This record gives sequence, C-alpha cells and structure tokens, in this order.
Amino acid sequence: MPPENIRFMMNILNTLWDFIIDNTTISIITILGTIVGVIMLILYFRDKRKEEAKKAEEEKLKQEEKKREEEKAALEAQRHEELLKTIKFTQPKDASEEKKAEVITAVERLTNPKTADDYFLKAYAAHIEEHWDTAIKYYKKIVEELDPNDVVAYNNIGNTYAEGKQDYKKAIEYYEKAIELKPDFALAYNNMGLAYFYWKQDYEKAIEYYEKAIELKPDFAVAYNNMGSAYSDWKWQYEKAIECYEKAIELKPDYADAYNNMGSTYSDWKGQYEKAIECYEKAIELKPDYADAYNNMGNAYKDWKGQYEKAIKQYKKAIELNPDYAGAYNNMGYAYYAWDRQYEKAIECYEKAIALNPDLARAYCNMGIVYAEIKQYYAKAIEYYERAIELNPDLAEAYNNMGNAYKDWNGQYAKAIECCEKAIELKPNYAEAYSNMSIAYKDWDGQYAKAIECCEKAIGLNPDLAEAYCNMGNAYYNWNGQYEKAIECYEKAIELKPDLAEAYRNMGIIYSYWNEQYQKAIECYEKAIKLKPDHAVAYFNMGTAYGLWNGQYEKAIECYKEVIKLKPDFAEAYCYMGTAYGESGNEEKAIECYKKAAQRGFEPAKQWLKGKGLTWWI
Repeated sequence: MPPENIRFMMNILNTLWDFIIDNTTISIITILGTIVGVIMLILYFRDKRKEEAKKAEEEKLKQEEKKREEEKAALEAQRHEELLKTIKFTQPKDASEEKKAEVITAVERLTNPKTADDYFLKAYAAHIEEHWDTAIKYYKKIVEELDPNDVVAYNNIGNTYAEGKQDYKKAIEYYEKAIELKPDFALAYNNMGLAYFYWKQDYEKAIEYYEKAIELKPDFAVAYNNMGSAYSDWKWQYEKAIECYEKAIELKPDYADAYNNMGSTYSDWKGQYEKAIECYEKAIELKPDYADAYNNMGNAYKDWKGQYEKAIKQYKKAIELNPDYAGAYNNMGYAYYAWDRQYEKAIECYEKAIALNPDLARAYCNMGIVYAEIKQYYAKAIEYYERAIELNPDLAEAYNNMGNAYKDWNGQYAKAIECCEKAIELKPNYAEAYSNMSIAYKDWDGQYAKAIECCEKAIGLNPDLAEAYCNMGNAYYNWNGQYEKAIECYEKAIELKPDLAEAYRNMGIIYSYWNEQYQKAIECYEKAIKLKPDHAVAYFNMGTAYGLWNGQYEKAIECYKEVIKLKPDFAEAYCYMGTAYGESGNEEKAIECYKKAAQRGFEPAKQWLKGKGLTWWI
C-alpha cells in the first residue's frame, strides 16, 4: 500500500478511536468492521479517479501527438508541393545548391513512386547528378505513360539531350513539342535559342528565339543574358551584347552569370581587360564559389599584356573550387606555354585536363600547338589535331591549327589551305582562319593578291582583328615593295592591339629597307622587344640595322649575343655576328662565330670558311 494511503488510514483510525472512547456502548467489532469498509470504499474511489485522470491525460497526449503528426505531414506535403512548384519553373542547371539538396532528400524518402510528380522528382534528381540516361527515362515515363501534356517534362528532356549529350537536334524536337502544347512557354523558346547557339553556331536563329521568349516574358533576365552571348559571337556585335547583359542585370541585380559573360565580352572587344576583370570580380562577389568566373579572369590576365603569373593564380583558384575542372587545367596549360614556353608544365596541365575529361578536344588541340613548337615536332602536333577532330569533328580551331602546322612543316601550303578552308566551312565567320590562310598564300609562290583577299575577308568579319592587318602588311611589303600600304596596315594593327610586338618588328624591317630609315627601324625593334623581351628575331633584326647604320658593329654584336642567349641554335645570328666582328677588325672572333654557324648547318658560313681554306667541324 502506498505510504500516503497508510497515513490516511491512520488518521481515520485515530478519529474513530476517539469516538469509541466517547461511546463505550457501541460494539468494538461492529465499529472496526464499519471502519474498514469505509476505508476500502474511500480508497477504491480515490484510485479510480486517479486512473481516470491518468487515462484522460494519456488520451490528451495521444491526441496532441496525432495533431503534431498531422501538422508535420501537412507541412511536408506543403513543402513537397512548393518544391515541385519551384523546380518546375527552375531548370536543374539553374537550381541553387540548397534546392538541389532538397530534391535529393525528397527522392530518398520516395520509396514507392506512382504519380507524374513522383517521377518528375526522380528525373530531376538524376538530371542534377548528371545521370542523363536515367533522367531521360523518368521524364519519358511521364510524357509517354502518366501525363502526355506535361510541357515541363518535354522541356527538360530537351535539356538533358542538350546538356548531357550535346545532341542539339534531338533537344530541339522536344522543345518544339513543349511549344506546340504551350505556345506561350517562354522558357522553351529560350532553350531553343541555346540549342541553335551551340548547334552550328546559328546565332541569328538563336536571337530570334530569345526575342520571342522576351516578348512572352519581358522580365526574362536569362533570355537577355543568352541573347548577349549570341550578339557577342555573331559578327562580334559587342555593343549590342553589352546592352543585353546590362538589361539582364537591371532585371536581376544579383545575376552573377550576366556579369561573368559581360566580362568575357569586354575581353574580346578591343581587349578591354580592366573592365572585364571588374565584371569577373563583381560576379565572384555575388557568388564566391564561382569557379567559371575565376577561370575567365585567368583568361583576361593571360591576354592582358601576358600577366601569366596572375592568370595561373586564378586558374588554381578555379581548380580549388572545382578539382575536376578540366577546362581550367587546359587554360592553365596554355598560360604556362605562353609564359616563357614552359612546355613541360603546359603538357602536364593538358594531360591532367585529358585525364579528367578524355573527350576534351580543345586540350588535344592545345597539346598540338606545344608539339608544333618543341623542335618543330609537326608530325606529333598533327596527330593531336587529328585526335581533337576525331572527338569533335566540328572543332574549327583544330583544323585552323593543323593548317599552321602544315604551313610550317616543309611548306606544305596546299594542305595548310585545305585545312583553313575546312575550318571556314565549319565556322563561316572564322576570321582567324582567313588570316592564317593569307600567310599560306603569301608564302606559296607569292600569291600576294589572294593573301590580301583573305585578309580583307578576315577584316570584314572582324574589323578588330589586328593580326589580319599585320598579315596584310606583310603581303604588301613582299608584293613589289608596297611599303606605304604595308606601314598603314601595321599602324592599324598597332592601333587595334598596342601590344602586338610582331607589327612593330615588321614595320622595323620596312624602315630598314625603305630609304634606309635605320633609326626608325631600331625604334620599332625596341618597342617589339619591350613588349616581348624574348623576341629573338627582333634582336636579330635590330643587330642588322645597327650594322648597316654607320657600322655600329659593337651594338650589333650585343644584339646578336642576346639572340644566341635566347636561341642558342640560331645559326644565322652566329654568322651575322661573325660579319660584325670581321668588319670591326676582330678576325679571330669572326672565324669562331662562322664556325659555330657552319656547325649549325648554315651554308653561307660554310662557304665563307671554305674560301678562307678553313674547316668548321673541328
């Protein structure tokens, strides 16, 4: 018996005992029996009330728990509905990391999918994780079995074909179906524009679709951003591109992608790298883990006066954020290649890029560029270009670079021109390919008229292509010495690209031969060397100019020494240095230099030594 009951009984007994003492005539046994009965009744009813109270409390708790469960289920259902609503209007590639995690969690809970919404969640999750075939399977289950009018599913099937398989033709089929079902579906028009943008670079058609998307949805910031990219690539309509990006940012001030793309346009538009970097920095401020913006900022530093060290720092940051970023490794490889020709590091980066993405055609293409320069290993370079083309038959850049390799490899100009023509067939607005083809025509039996025609075509496509003006200057210079026209071309090239060292060097050559303007020539060579300190040929040309200008042989010799320091096997430099020593009366040094030139296969040096009765192999 509980202690409190015992105490209660003792209190009653004490009370009764007092009563007995006062009433001796009542039988003690009768009294005790009555007492016990009363006590038992009291205890019974007391315990019953407690039991009822306990049951009532338990029932109350049970109802409260049930209510909480119902509220939780209702909240989950509401969240599920809100999640579906959000992802139906957000393409997987544009979803936030938080939203992606929500989708994955929701799918993990989804043990028995039945409805179209259930399969949409599963498809969306597979899309996020880049399981393309699985995503397509689930999206198709929706439109083929559960809801044939689900326009978002059709749109997303198009996205999986475009993003995952680069099958833009197939993607367009599904976008068209989505538009057929919902003619005012702005998102599908936007995606159709992207498909045409990437499929054969049909920029004009892409812009038509972006404009339709904007007509249907005037505040469609993404469509403005995409239209900016199309204008940037279509005949380099950079001003229109910038207008589009600015409109996208006006509609969506935190639009990091628009800042990133605007940066790329400024980079391409007359090399406005400072503005470009400002845009990339803004993109990173809005999105600190934006690996693409770091990668693009690296490209800007790389192209802006060759700030390769800064460029590599940005590429490393991009890789830190995304260790599998094959494109950043590829770009870093090019930076190492351009920065004092660090071939081994460049190759290491390209190999890493290829290991991460064996189908990255551009990495093979860049590897070819490196091998074309390492001891002019053109055969190996061409192997890489062919591999790039095998992976991506539409990669115009690989054909263009292969043309350069054939041009430099024993002057296989016919093959070079064939490659450039193929590049142009794939990319009709490929100004650089026309510019490079001009070099092949110039060097192939002096077809200067055709060379100039190619340059004019390149300039028509891209009026800002400084290299085309430089190549046209070379053609005029070689074609019956049209020096004035050549100088005009070089000056235009420099106006467009003030750091184009080759234009200064070539202009220096003309001044050397045109009325012997050696001082002007040397000024040009000095500018070329300032822009490109490892420009061995500019040092060589400057040495020649000093030798011809009032016999300044000491200065000429200093220039030739710089050439040899940069290129120890430059046989012609040894020969010319020998001439300078000879003219200054130091025949011993002259013979030493001629021997070194002859040992490197320079025939005029051999003939000079032979005339002196000397040998060069000892």
